[in-house]
Amino acid sequence: MRFLAVTILGVLIAGCVTNYSPPRPLVIEKTRVFNSTHDAVWGALVSYFAERNFQMKLDRENGLIELPSLIYEPGEASEGIPEAQLFFRSAQINIVVASPSSQMITVQINTFTKMQLCKTEFGNPTNCWWRDTYSTGIIEKEIFQKISEKLHSSK
Repeated sequence: MRFLAVTILGVLIAGCVTNYSPPRPLVIEKTRVFNSTHDAVWGALVSYFAERNFQMKLDRENGLIELPSLIYEPGEASEGIPEAQLFFRSAQINIVVASPSSQMITVQINTFTKMQLCKTEFGNPTNCWWRDTYSTGIIEKEIFQKISEKLHSSK
């Protein structure tokens, strides 16, 4: 009987243990210089985000484009191995367009990602929290590529 109780206890404890691994920040390209005008780069960015129907907050005077509420796809952020069920992925992107010279435009992309995790009971979320995740560089690479494509197609 004692063996059975120890075995059941061991199975219950093992069922609660997870292979949790925290997300890790990666070294990614966040800044790129474009040989173009400020107006052309700004226009390429705004056009690309408008085509995708992204909500934008624009501050042209300070060169800031904010994409406040996005959902990122699996693989676009380092999530580690979560210790609970993943319910939601969220991202915010801030882009700074600066003009060190009239024909050299610097674009800096700051991506903030997080995921919502929940413990569940009978398939229903009971306890939820947010955990920061880290961009893998896919989002930034796509934005830089679209700027280049739009600048090239406008010539």
